[in-house]
Amino acid sequence: MIRSGHVDTFARDNLPPQAQWPEFKLTLPELQYPDRLNCVTEYVDKWVAGGEGDRVAIISPTETLTYAQLAERINRIANVLSRDLGMVPGNRVLMRSPNSPMGIAVYLAAIKAGGVISPSEPPGSPLIPSAPAKPIRFWFAVGDQDLFYPNPTIPDGMHDWTLAAARMAKVLAEKGYHYQFVFARNSRHTDRPTVAQTLPSALEWVWKGYPIQ
Repeated sequence: MIRSGHVDTFARDNLPPQAQWPEFKLTLPELQYPDRLNCVTEYVDKWVAGGEGDRVAIISPTETLTYAQLAERINRIANVLSRDLGMVPGNRVLMRSPNSPMGIAVYLAAIKAGGVISPSEPPGSPLIPSAPAKPIRFWFAVGDQDLFYPNPTIPDGMHDWTLAAARMAKVLAEKGYHYQFVFARNSRHTDRPTVAQTLPSALEWVWKGYPIQ
């Protein structure tokens, strides 16, 4: 296995010891990859190059993108990252986004430009490494129109974020957890005005009484 083409080698330099790596057995015909491979080329670009750019790539409640439209969006974002923001292959890209066509395009653009995606909320990772255990506090918000609620296409009572958040608050209250639940009127998914008005106080509440080591 050859080394990657990353200029910023932080991610590679901090891999676990090679003895802890899984055993790579790429013996099947469908697993014969070239030495250099960008997954965006396989997922998107090859369809455009093969004359299939008009085929649908993404369908969402807000918009539908063909492979050609998705490729154009990916390339624009990748150019901004590399040309305007100075990103080089191997740089880590912190990403926080709802599930959306734009979120997909940003993710693929960062990969195409050689970035290493760093999720903003890795499960189980402490904000401060080696910090002592602290009481759990929950803070969450939902809009009364989140995911087009009420959505007649999913009337099963299981896939409504607005209803799910209300039920979560009820369970947390019954179990005695410390929580704050923001129910925003005339608001949709990840509503920016709601975040701007509530996030600062939420952070103060979540960390209240926690000494910084």
